[in-house]
This record gives sequence, structure tokens and C-alpha cells, in this order.
Amino acid sequence: MALSILIFFFTRAIYSVIRHLQQNLLTSQIIAGMIMGRSLFAEKQSFYDKLFPPTAMLVLRTLGYFGFMIHIFGLSVNVNLSLFKGTGRKAVFIGLSGFMSSMGASFLSYVAIMLSPANALLQNSPSPPFGLPLFIIINSVSSFVAVASHLMNLKLINSELGNVAFSIAVVTDICGWMIAFVANLASSVQRNEDLALYAVAATVTYYLSLFFILKPIILWILRKTPKGKPMKESDVFAVVTIVLLVGFLGECCGQSASLSVFVFGLVLPDGPPLGLMLMQRFETIASGLLLPIFCTMCGLRINMYSLRRDSSPVIEVIIMMGYLGKFAGVLMSSLFAEMPFHDALPLALLLCCKGLVELSAYGLCKDIQVMTEEVFTLAMITMVVVTGILLPIVKYLYDPWKIYTPSHMQTILHSDDRGVLRILVCIHREENVPTMIDLLNASNPTRESPVCVFVLQLMELVGHRKAILAPQNVPTLNRSYSQCIVNAFTIFEKQNQDHVKVHHFMGIAPYATMHNDICSIAHDRRVNIVIVPFHKQWGGIDGRGVYASSHMNIKNVNKSVLKKAPCSVGVLIDRGTLKGGHESVLFSVAMLFLGGSVDDHEALAYSRRMAEHPNVKLLVIWIRTKEEDSNNQKLDVGMNEFDKEIIDDFLASAENKRNITYQESLVDDGAGTTGIARSLEDHVDLVLVGRHHELDAPATSGLAEWSESPELGAMGDMLATWDFRFSVLVVQQQQANSQGFPFSSQFPLQPLGSKVSYDSSKEESNLATYGVFPESETMPFR
Repeated sequence: MALSILIFFFTRAIYSVIRHLQQNLLTSQIIAGMIMGRSLFAEKQSFYDKLFPPTAMLVLRTLGYFGFMIHIFGLSVNVNLSLFKGTGRKAVFIGLSGFMSSMGASFLSYVAIMLSPANALLQNSPSPPFGLPLFIIINSVSSFVAVASHLMNLKLINSELGNVAFSIAVVTDICGWMIAFVANLASSVQRNEDLALYAVAATVTYYLSLFFILKPIILWILRKTPKGKPMKESDVFAVVTIVLLVGFLGECCGQSASLSVFVFGLVLPDGPPLGLMLMQRFETIASGLLLPIFCTMCGLRINMYSLRRDSSPVIEVIIMMGYLGKFAGVLMSSLFAEMPFHDALPLALLLCCKGLVELSAYGLCKDIQVMTEEVFTLAMITMVVVTGILLPIVKYLYDPWKIYTPSHMQTILHSDDRGVLRILVCIHREENVPTMIDLLNASNPTRESPVCVFVLQLMELVGHRKAILAPQNVPTLNRSYSQCIVNAFTIFEKQNQDHVKVHHFMGIAPYATMHNDICSIAHDRRVNIVIVPFHKQWGGIDGRGVYASSHMNIKNVNKSVLKKAPCSVGVLIDRGTLKGGHESVLFSVAMLFLGGSVDDHEALAYSRRMAEHPNVKLLVIWIRTKEEDSNNQKLDVGMNEFDKEIIDDFLASAENKRNITYQESLVDDGAGTTGIARSLEDHVDLVLVGRHHELDAPATSGLAEWSESPELGAMGDMLATWDFRFSVLVVQQQQANSQGFPFSSQFPLQPLGSKVSYDSSKEESNLATYGVFPESETMPFR
């Protein structure tokens, strides 16, 4: 217990220092083991035995390997195996090229050294390094688990680079497994030809038992669990016991326990309830406590004093040739596959990085004595150094947002009144659906001006599985918990036949990078506005009180979307009031116009479109302030040329329309503005307001002093408080162009309904554009 506590705090202390250098937790754990082991603190064997008694080491290694097996099994259970069936030919080509080039470069250097005078340096060593061919094969693999872990740490797991890297890692993993199986069989034949047939029969019998005996038992346990209910304690114990049995039988049949557990997890149903149970029950103890012990134990086995002046440089050349071969093979094959250099370079660097699986493989080779202590030490040090250098370079080189930078205006204000309005609605849970559909109904879909709706269902990624962004009609993604959402929007589409077209997408990603999926679809489908739900779900009597607990992760997603979106954004504060009930009027909408902001212009453009609906009543209030000059004369504040132009254009279009009301209100400060907003209660269902306003604007003075949601702006934050009854849509116009300047400075203000033209043929194609692949496909890079 004392040693485990020491390991935990020591690794965390090192991580707190090196994380500023963009290093991950695995690196800190290996370094902690090196420092505590024979390389530094415990240089003398007597001191090492006192600090790490053999009995304690046995217990720690057992606990660490148990944590590693549960961690690997949890990762594999959360992998949807059918998604990898669509791995494209280009990904297979790049994966095979990287694997073969790495193995070829290492073997060529190995053969060259064996045939050169340098061979004497190896053979004259006290312990000649053998097992190098096996190490070369291991070093040629870019494991799926390692790639997933690095992408998660870099927050690129649902980026285009991440999707391509995942596909390539699967290819190299399969190659490594096949060669390892053949090598294991050849080794059995070499030791004893009579054992060869036994080894083959044992291996085949073992994997057949996984598929036809143990898998049905797990499925039977899962079927006993009621839908939506957690697994029983006895069932959890049974699952863990079966996992340990799989690892034990694998070792008995000559297979690695970790590989056996990983393969077993792949053949089981992915996701809940099994994957969710493992994450909830074992993620903290397995990944947070036991796995660091496993990694630190591997670091403890590094012995810097085993390195020799004569043989170590020769071995290091062979090791580095594998890394260089991998880099060159991936880079050249990516360029041959017409991948841009600025994407191929970080991809090649990323696939050279090693992780947990390689760490386990090195330790296994040392345990079965096919790898000497010298080779093991060099392999571990090289892995730490190379991975530690390359990962920060990948993060620096690859910016996923460059490809989402728009080259044209994607706003409602600059769209054609008689053109298609493209709206992306984001759904986190079923409660978001009714108000979203009501808002779409109010957006006035007609035959002359239809609405194209992209529904993106968002789910949190569990574990280090592959992130998903794919059309909802992909069979592997159709799940019962999302089908009701699809049905609701399908009914909405049928009710507005020829006026509305709905496309469904599913996005599964970590909350930290979920905005990447939103911005990807918004860019590729040239969306005019993205509607995201507010992180608080309001309800109760008259729409007051918190209906569901606030979700801070959703709040962070919204903040990132507001910062990165390539189009306009609307944050919908749902109080369940878009239900009609005003005699013949379906919706009563109010727009609070403060002026001085393009966000107000965008909100006014959206409200004007809503007013075209025959059953929508619109009230536009221009809130203006007056200040006293030295002569006590009144001066209008907050009026500028753009505001006057857009208001005049609105009034001209609203002339003789009885469902549109316009008024101007004069206030002194933010309190007056709040009073106007309160006067709308019980009279409107929805209020539109712009997000940004001038910081020193008198109409918003004092509103930001008690801010709870500053991402909504002063007005939006005030309207998001609990004591308002109506729903609110906070609108932000598209932020910046590819040069980083605000669009308002590049494009002159257009009258409402005018359209800025652009040549779509000049848009550069992306590395893996989600918006162009057929809906039957799930892999963007083919």
C-alpha cells in the first residue's frame, strides 16, 4: 500500500512539471519509474531490494497488470467493430506502406550490421542482444489504443486527422497480429515440430471457445439486464471473472493475455450497458490507480547501467531506422494518395508515437527473455524521447480549424429571401426536440423559400473509442435511444412536405472536442445558422425553475461553437413557451434591437423571416438611450448609419403588414432595458436578441455586474435568468473571414434579403470532408 501511494504521488508530481511541456501522463509514469529504479535512486541492488521487496513487487505487478487488462478490455468493448469495415483503400495503402517501410528499414539496417564489422560489437557483448527481429515487428506497428490515447490528449480525436489515423492504425494492428501469430507458430515449430500441431490446435480451440462459449454467456448476462437499468453486482462480478479467465486461458495457449482480452472485447456488443458499466465501475480504479502502477513498474525495469559504449549505439541505429522508415513511408504514401503536405506531415509524426500497447509488448518480451535488458532499456528510452518530442510538434502543426474557415458569408442577413435557408440544429437529449421543431416551424418554410434542416444528435464519447460523425441512416448507428428523435423530425418533414428537407447526423465525441463536429457540418453543408440548446433546461410553472440540472459540459461546447463556428449561431434558451395559445396566432415573437452590432442585424433578419409566416406576430423594439449635454439638450445615442439603414429597410418591407409592430423606446441605463424586457412577459413566446453589444453602451450598463453566462453577452445573460417566462434566442452573426478580419469590414452592409455571391468551385477540398461522402459510408477518407 505504501509503495502504491508513493508511486501515485510521485507520478503526479512529475506530471505537474512536465505537462507544461505538452507531455502526457504516460510519459510521467515511465520517468517516475526510471527515477525510482536502478537508473537513479536505487542504483545498488541492495537498496533496490529494500525499497522494492520481491514480494511487494510481485503484488504490485499483479495489480498493475490487472488494471491494464481491465483498461484494454474497456477500450475494446467501446469500439464499434463494424465501423472499420468501411476503411478505404487509401487508408489501407498508407497503413501498409508505413508498416512495411518501418519493418523494411529496420531489417535492412539489421542485416547490414550483421554483415559488417559492427557485428563484432554485438557478439562480443557479455549478453549478446537477441530478440531484435521481434522488436522490429513490434516497433513497426502503430497501435489503435496508442493512437486513440494520443488523439484524446491532443483533443483531435474527432478531427479529420484523427479519423484517418484511426483507419491506418487498424491496418497496422491487423498486420502486427498476423505476423505475431505466424512468428509464434514458427517459434513452436523450431522448438519442437511435434508441438506445432498442438500449438495450432490449442490456438484455434481457444478462439472458437471465445466466440461460441464465452461470448454467448456474456450476451445472456446482458439480456438479463433491463433496458436503461444498471447491471447487478453479481453480473458485474461474473463479467470480470470471465475477462480474467480469457486472459489466463490465452496465456496457457501461448497467446498474450492483453491481446486475448482485447480481441474478446471487440467481439462483444459495443457501448452500454457493458461499456458503460466498465467505465462507471472500473475507470477510476483501473485507469486512475492500477494502470499508473503498471506503467511505473515498466519504468522501474529500465536500467541505464546496462547500456554499453560498443553495442548500444549499434542497437539504437536499428531502432531509429524503424521510426524513420515509419515516418518516410507514411509521409510519401500520403502524398501519393493526394493528401496535402500540411496534413500528411502531422499524420506521419503522429503514427511514429508509441503508447501503452508498445509498453506492454516490450515488457512481455523481456519477461519471456527474448529481449535483453539493454535492448529493453534503449527501446523504452527511445519511445519516451521520440513520443515526447513529436506530440507537441503535431499539436503545433495541425490546426483543425483552418479547414473550417469560411470563404464567404454564411448568415441569414446575407442570404436570399427566396433561397434555401440552411439550419443546423444540435440535439443533446430528447427534451431539446419540441422547442427546436417549433422554432423551425416559425422560420417560415415555404415552397419559394424552403428550409433545409441538418439534425445533429450529439453524444459523449465513452473511453478511447473512435469518434463518429456520420449520417444517421448508417445501420450501425441506428439505436433505439435516438430513433424517437429521428421520428419526431420525420413527422415534421412530412407535415411540411416540399417546404422542408431534413438530414440526420450522429456525432459521438468527447465534450472537449464536440464543437469540431458541429463546425464541420456547418462548414461542409454551408449552413446559415447553427442552433444550439442552452446548457440549462427550464420548466416548471410558467416556465420558471430549473427543469433539469445544468450541464456545464454543454456550456463549454456552446462557448467553443460561438468562438469557432463558420456561420451564424443561435443559443436557444428553452422555457417551453413555443406552444402557441394566442388565439389565431401561432407564435408571438419580439426582437430587442439595441444597435451598434452586427449580431442585432442578424437577429433582426431572422425575426423578419419569421414575420413572413402568416401565424407569427412580430414586435420589434428599438431600445435607444438619451443623455444630457452641458446645455441640457437631448442627444440621441446608439444610432449609427448602419443601424438606421437596416431599420429603414425593415420598415419598408414591413409596410402594410398587420402582424408586424415596430416601436422605439428610450431608456437611461440597463435598468430601463430590463424593464422593457419584463414588460414582454405573458405577451410573447420568444424573444430574439443579439449577443455582442458595445461594452460602454448606456442601454446595457450594469447588466454584466452579476453575470452567470457571459458567453451570451449582457442582454442574453440577463434574459437567461430564472425569473423570465419566455424562451430566448441569442443570435451571433458569423465571426471572421479567412484573413481573420470581421466580415463587416470586408463586405458592405447588405439590405435585408440581398445575397453575397461566391464561386463555390474555388473552395479547396478538405483532407476528409464529411459533407461530400455518400450517406451509406461512415469513413470520410477513402
